[in-house]
Amino acid sequence: MAEELRFFLRVALYAAVLTVIYWFASYNPVEGTYDWAGTVLLAASALAAAAVVAVAAAFARRALHGRPGSPPALLGRWLLFADPGGEADEQPLSAGLQPLPRASWWPLVGAVAATLVALGLIYGPWLLLPGLVLVAWVAWGWVTQLRSIR
Repeated sequence: MAEELRFFLRVALYAAVLTVIYWFASYNPVEGTYDWAGTVLLAASALAAAAVVAVAAAFARRALHGRPGSPPALLGRWLLFADPGGEADEQPLSAGLQPLPRASWWPLVGAVAATLVALGLIYGPWLLLPGLVLVAWVAWGWVTQLRSIR
């Protein structure tokens, strides 16, 4: 199994254990209740990480079906760090070396523009108008930067 999938599987297991611990630690003896919000959020994070593993495993079956082995060997392969040799060493999720895009300020300026627009929707046009001007400037800058790359 690719290391990416094992990482998400370990995150899911960690979040599941943390959910159980949090459930018992959040007990309020005065009111006799548990903290539902934190427990549900932790459980959702465990389910989300497990869903990443399930979906990726469905698309990368070859990574899961290496050599046939006993359940302890399969469990060790899923949870630990070693892959068996042979064809199972192929990492279907690794993309290899990809060229990095050149540095750009437009994502940062775009985040500031989006923040100004969002705050302008709350506080009024004195933030909304500069935010919209900044959005237009970012759009122009990003398009001209993309055109210069090609």
